[in-house]
Amino acid sequence: MLSDLRSLIFIIVVICAAMLAFTHKASGQQHILVLSPKGEPIEDAVIFYQPQAIKKLQKVAITDASGKAILATNTTAALQINKVGFVCIYDTLTTNQPKTYTLTINKTNLKDLVVTGQFETGTTDKSVYKIKVIDRQRIEQQGAVNLKDVLSNELNIRLSQDGVLGTQMSMMGLGGQNVKILIDGVPVIGRMDGNIDISQINLNNIERIEVVEGPMSVIYGTDALGGVINLISKKPQAKQYNLNVNTYYETVGTYNIDANTGFRYKAWQLAASGGRNFFDGYSANESEKIRWKQWKPREQYFGELSVNYKFKTHSHRFNARYFNEKITARNNPTITPYSISGFDDYFKTTRINLAVYSDIYFKNKATLNLINSYALFGRTKNAYIKNLVTGTEQLTPNSEDHDTTTFDLVTLRGTYTTKTQKKFNSQLGYDVNLENGSGKRLANASNFIGDYAVFYIADLKATSRLNLRPGIRFIYNTSYGAPIIPSVNLKYDVTEDISIRASYAQGFRAPSLKELSLFFVDVNHNIKGNTNLKAETSNNYNLSFNYKKQYTTWLVKSELSGFYNAINDLISLAVVDASTQTYSYVNIDTYRTFGLNFNNDIQYKLLKLTLGYGRIARYNQLSKTEALNEYSYANEYRANVTYSIKRARTDVNLFYKYNGRLPGFALNANNQVYQTFVEAYSMMDASVTKSFYKNRVKLTVGVKNLLNVTNISFNTTSSAHSAGAGSMPMAMGRFMFTSLRINLEK
Repeated sequence: MLSDLRSLIFIIVVICAAMLAFTHKASGQQHILVLSPKGEPIEDAVIFYQPQAIKKLQKVAITDASGKAILATNTTAALQINKVGFVCIYDTLTTNQPKTYTLTINKTNLKDLVVTGQFETGTTDKSVYKIKVIDRQRIEQQGAVNLKDVLSNELNIRLSQDGVLGTQMSMMGLGGQNVKILIDGVPVIGRMDGNIDISQINLNNIERIEVVEGPMSVIYGTDALGGVINLISKKPQAKQYNLNVNTYYETVGTYNIDANTGFRYKAWQLAASGGRNFFDGYSANESEKIRWKQWKPREQYFGELSVNYKFKTHSHRFNARYFNEKITARNNPTITPYSISGFDDYFKTTRINLAVYSDIYFKNKATLNLINSYALFGRTKNAYIKNLVTGTEQLTPNSEDHDTTTFDLVTLRGTYTTKTQKKFNSQLGYDVNLENGSGKRLANASNFIGDYAVFYIADLKATSRLNLRPGIRFIYNTSYGAPIIPSVNLKYDVTEDISIRASYAQGFRAPSLKELSLFFVDVNHNIKGNTNLKAETSNNYNLSFNYKKQYTTWLVKSELSGFYNAINDLISLAVVDASTQTYSYVNIDTYRTFGLNFNNDIQYKLLKLTLGYGRIARYNQLSKTEALNEYSYANEYRANVTYSIKRARTDVNLFYKYNGRLPGFALNANNQVYQTFVEAYSMMDASVTKSFYKNRVKLTVGVKNLLNVTNISFNTTSSAHSAGAGSMPMAMGRFMFTSLRINLEK
């Protein structure tokens, strides 16, 4: 297997090297300058041109940071200039003299640009998929440091907290193991109990977040059964250099600082960033100065390096990310006549991501996008005995107190997309994922899963108003029988203001290395993995009605949507041997969810208002054998308000979300049905953002959790066939925050 992996990587490297050597020879030159309406140079405008002397071969050029491009022709040529957000220009060159073009801004809102699942960068209005965009302005206004902060305000998303495992999420009533998280299209790995700790995903260098609800498994493979969250990094600036410094403070003991800088030299771009987030821990009874904290202290260090180089017809970017986190779980001291000791646990997480992105533009207006990446995730848990008199500490002698788990993933992905702008386009891609896992709680010292897939998507413009997009994915997996995954999406423009989106898609979640090979046997546990697991599969249906109208001083956007999910072969932990109380993962369950959403975005001059309502039904699995309602229902409400004071360069913001009571049913130790629930709660944040010195300095001051939510009541299953009731931590109560951002550039 390792030799096959080396051979595959060698082939990919050779292909990439050949593409790096891709150049054009020209017999003449034509200089083009592309400017914005303000006279500023426009970078990355794509110019397709057809010299008159060449009948069948079309050529392509890309403008540089100064807005310039050189066309390899000195004869009459037809050209087309494309840049997202601007009106396309068509022209015919008749001389070889330098020529300047000024683009006109498209009326479309540039904040709604999306790339996730698209054939090319476009807008949410034009996308066949239902996509939500959280832009940089919203991230800053909300005082969001990580993905947890910003998703807490989204409909269809619920969060839960754990002092050690961090923040987990669910989407459309499905657990976090069914939601794929990407950064620039690269999967984020490191699931603990099936979930990514989204409080570890920092937003310091993120430009926007794109959220796609519903299966995207045809394009992105496993774990995209419930949806995809793709974080898009900031792109290098067109300036010669820039420097940004950001500081953030919370009155509950958070002290963050980060900085990023970028340089440009000819076709080279270099960007670097790094920072430290520190949280001192928090408990409601802080005045008692106890060692134990309900909210554990966290310290994070992170950094990123990006290098870009642009050729005439293709560009390449190398990106490296590093993240390190330490969680300290201190316990109350043990006092004897001879010593005072504390038993402390340390949880350390390391993430390393390396990726090479390549974009190649062909003369037939097709593009080839390549992503080759490597991701490493390591988590170590150690327990120490600390002498609280001398300050010395040593590892506990019990080996069960210590654990190290490591996963790494190699992703090789490529898509070839045609863009003839006629009635038919297509996208053909490959997606290879090679995952290794090691740890003492896995059955073997090292475990490997290889996933090899190809996918095809067609884009059919049946009429000027109807767009169809069918797709299919074929998979070979080394550890389980992978399904064939189809999908079909459509968008129909009823009028210029009204559109309908509908989709059917299958999704799947592959068994994880833990579910396949876990070996966790001690005095308290007897859990073994199952190598015969099948993938979970789902059928998803989505339907939405969209209305958008621009009046003289009003902009109204409304969406009414519904969804239905049906999951088969759900992987669950169950007793497989009652005599030894052995548990294992088996494909025994089914699960269904459906829901309705109504969202409205209203903008009147400098006032922006967002109102939303959601209702989600979750399947009660016990209804198959017990006299129970088949579904339990939960409501959500959302209201956000932003008012801009233009003269003062100030924004006043309010963010509110109501999470309704979450009911369910379970069995107790006597096999009796009882009601489970998570109590309802509301979260509200407020902030004021002020810009100074030509927007080079931005100050945000606000209050989080205005309603002072701390713990909420719950009653759920705490283990197999047993109940647990009490309160769970949801937030740290009301506190203030402030953020200062300084931006210097030339």
